[in-house]
Parts: sequence; structure tokens; C-alpha cells
Amino acid sequence: MADPTQSPGAGRPAAEHFRAALGTIVSASATPYGYTISLWSSGALLVHFHGSPSVGEVFLFLTGALLGFGLVGAFAHGALRTRVPLSPGSGHVVGGLLNWFAVGAAVGSVALVAELPGWAAWLLGALIATSVYLVGASLQLALVTARADRGRTGT
Repeated sequence: MADPTQSPGAGRPAAEHFRAALGTIVSASATPYGYTISLWSSGALLVHFHGSPSVGEVFLFLTGALLGFGLVGAFAHGALRTRVPLSPGSGHVVGGLLNWFAVGAAVGSVALVAELPGWAAWLLGALIATSVYLVGASLQLALVTARADRGRTGT
């Protein structure tokens, strides 16, 4: 058994360092990776239905993404005053593996909005992609960490 007073990683073989580093990078990348896929795919859908965006439509798209992030962030901000944020760890990796659900829900929602005519699709597409992905990824992480907590407590 490892000495708990020893610094993390001390005395580990190089392969274990690499595996720990890989887990750290994947954990830190899971959410931004899923969001990037969601937003890029959503933009691609909008281009498919509406053609290349004008400069104004590009700004509508980025405005929608910022609004979606702001709305979800404002809701989360209140929770962060009363709750401690979840620390990065294995739950983030497992949550990231479930990104199929959050990304699929976000892009699927945008596929419906892409049918709207004109500029509204650009604004609402990014807003919905951002909001649905952030809420979906949060649900995934909440379910994974709740299940892990139940496993640790035996309930």
C-alpha cells in the first residue's frame, strides 16, 4: 500500500505517471470537447440549411452562444453560492464518455431550429446548442457523481 504522506506520484513508474497525466487531461478536456463538437456541428447544420452566414449572422450566432452561456451561468451562479463545485476527477471522464447524450440533444435541437427562416435560426441555434449542451452535460455529471457517491456509501 502506498504511503499517504508521500507526495502524489512519488515512486511511480513512468507508465503510471503517463496514465495519471492522461486521466487528468481527459478529465479537464471532456466538457470543452463536447461543447466544441456541439457548437461546430450546430453551425454546420445552419450552414447546410441557410448557406454561408453573412457577417451579421456570424455575430447573431456568437450572440446566441454568449446568451445561452450567460443564462445557464446565471442559473448556476446561485447554486455555487450554496454548493461546492464538483472537483475534477473520474466522474468528469465518465461524464465525458456520455457526451453522446448531451451533444446529441444539443445538435438535435438545433436541427429543428435550423428550419426557421432567416436570421432567427442563427441566434436561436447557438443559444439552444449552448444551453442544451451545458444542461445535458451537467445532468450527465450529476448522475455519474451521484451514482459514485451511492457506491461509496453503500446505499
